[in-house]
Amino acid sequence: MTEPIHLAFVWHQHQPYYEDTLTGTLAMPWVRLHGVKDYYGLARLLERAEGMRATVNFVPSLLLQIESYLKGQKDVWQALSAMPAAELNEEQRLFVLTNFFMINPDTMIRPYPRYFELYARRGSDRPDKRALARFDEEDIRDLQVLANLAWMHPVSFEEEPFLAHLAEKGRDYGEEEKRRLLDLQVEILRRIVPLHRELEAAGKVELSVSPFYHPIVPLLLDERSVLEAMPGTPLPRRTESMEPDAAHQVKAAVDFHTRTFGKPPAGMWPSEGSVSQRAAELFASAGIRWIATDQEILARSASDVPPAERHPYRPYRVRGVEGDLAVVFRDHGLSDLLSFQYQYYREEDAVEDFLGRLRGIAERHRERPLCVFVIMDGENAWEHYRRTAEPFLTRLFERLAEADFVRPTTVGAFLEEHPPERGVDRLAAGSWINGNFAIWAGHPEDLKAWEYLDAVRTDLLRKTRNERMNYGAEAIRAAWEEIYIAEGSDYFWWYGEDHTSSQDMEFDALFRLHLKNVYRHLGESYPNFLDEPVKRKAGRKPYSEPASFLEVQVDGRVTSFFEWRFAGRYDPSADFGAMARAALSRISNVMFGFGREELFVRVDFGKQGAAEGATLALEFRKPVMRRFYYPLGRRADTLFADPECTKPAGRAAYERVFEGAVPLEALGAAQGDEVEFHVLLLEEGRTVEILPRGGAFALKVPGEEFDALNWSV
Repeated sequence: MTEPIHLAFVWHQHQPYYEDTLTGTLAMPWVRLHGVKDYYGLARLLERAEGMRATVNFVPSLLLQIESYLKGQKDVWQALSAMPAAELNEEQRLFVLTNFFMINPDTMIRPYPRYFELYARRGSDRPDKRALARFDEEDIRDLQVLANLAWMHPVSFEEEPFLAHLAEKGRDYGEEEKRRLLDLQVEILRRIVPLHRELEAAGKVELSVSPFYHPIVPLLLDERSVLEAMPGTPLPRRTESMEPDAAHQVKAAVDFHTRTFGKPPAGMWPSEGSVSQRAAELFASAGIRWIATDQEILARSASDVPPAERHPYRPYRVRGVEGDLAVVFRDHGLSDLLSFQYQYYREEDAVEDFLGRLRGIAERHRERPLCVFVIMDGENAWEHYRRTAEPFLTRLFERLAEADFVRPTTVGAFLEEHPPERGVDRLAAGSWINGNFAIWAGHPEDLKAWEYLDAVRTDLLRKTRNERMNYGAEAIRAAWEEIYIAEGSDYFWWYGEDHTSSQDMEFDALFRLHLKNVYRHLGESYPNFLDEPVKRKAGRKPYSEPASFLEVQVDGRVTSFFEWRFAGRYDPSADFGAMARAALSRISNVMFGFGREELFVRVDFGKQGAAEGATLALEFRKPVMRRFYYPLGRRADTLFADPECTKPAGRAAYERVFEGAVPLEALGAAQGDEVEFHVLLLEEGRTVEILPRGGAFALKVPGEEFDALNWSV
């Protein structure tokens, strides 16, 4: 009998970094929802499958966000799910109606008749207030429950009778049932790391790692590496080498993985399978013993193996690096079939097709040992399969155990038994997508994003090298962490024309938020260019301009309708980049406008209100950089120029609303000057709200003709 071939699955578990490090808010729910569905469910399926082994690759920044959930931090979807349906305001109910159907309708909504009923009733995926009128309190509560229940993995329904109860009940849920469901999600997140540690200890799973925040390491090491596969591609300006950042991303990942799982990783799936010879040298120097990428990279790499004999079913040694580094290559066709095609097959047909293709490889390649490397996303594919692919994967694992021509293994175990005998002299630069870096480089939006990153990083280097600047070690560490986050590949994924989604602008806002946070950690104002989106998408300002001079009695009360009638207005729900934040904003409305000698600002608070002891701040960036503070708990009658609120600097009051008057003289502002500012809410010295999120309120100081120019009937 012919010796069996080996099969090594590598499942890559990854999500972008959604957390605002200053406020602790996670902008999107996908870490939590994929956690309870895919990271937990896939591990349980591997655990119960006799004879099944696989490699699971975790990105440290994903695990870091899971830790945040376990510490009590919440994403916006989760917080709105937890709120009693009766207490949601119109803006929050509209957010729920817009966002709580953001999953595959056929495989995840339709199995729940009540969920599908609500989905059909909503109609457009951009519902308005007319659609909202079709949903009562019970409808919204059912939607809160079902939008979370649909993400629970089938194995959890077997383990938790409460989930089966909710599914059987189907509708008319209570607040206590909803609370129990949300608590259970956090409990399942808590099980993910211990479960994977147990599976690795049992030899069922090998755990590998990616660079910490999922950057494209070859591009950090040398932006010119893009030219290897794409000659003539425009390159971004780079003031100083980012090689130290690449080294940090790799070392920090290895250290975090070691602390989390109790042993250092042997293997690494470089972000997006992105490799180069220099990147391989860096990986090897960090103690990594194997890396993986796409078979197209093998075809372009320099090797003494003749092209006719070169195939992706054997490991290769990377020559010219420190230590002993192996590289394996994913079977592009098989990996993509599982990722993008088999969900359209009947499960039994898909499984037999997969085994048939494996058998064909075994017959075409007579050499042994032979290993087929199937490397794919471990999360996003499964929601397109029936029942989160549980029937498909269960059947696949069973058939693999029965087959006598194939043996499931892990990458590390195969290499331990069969170290590479052939080599690669120089690893080509590229990724798993078309063997190049086109997704992250070359497009004008890519160039602009890289130049934003370079400008902020260069500024941070300049500031921290200046011995006269005493920022403190923790502030500098936090500022650098924002740079590392912004280097993540996920933000660049949505720039250019390769990919698009309904959340393109949200990712753009997140990228620029982290660059802005560099300055906020240092206690400074950020440069104006960071208010300009990278993504080219036409849109209106999320606020209106003042229409006339204001005459405001600064008393913290709504004295009359006419007092603020001609003010500029900002509604957080209209701020595209702040859509998620707006739904939970403590601030419901901001108004502003000019008097003859002052700038007036009014802030209204929503039901949540501000925490006791909170401070409101007006942060000006033009014509001077300056902050004014107001301690909401003290009910003072003045603005202050210092955080301790000891130096009066303007008029203010807070009763029903906050009203403040900033002297134009204090800003050095004269007629025609541009004035830009933010409204900040601080709690215990921590910024919990920054409005507007996507930019600043930008106005011009008007002249005496202002009333006449804007006069209307």
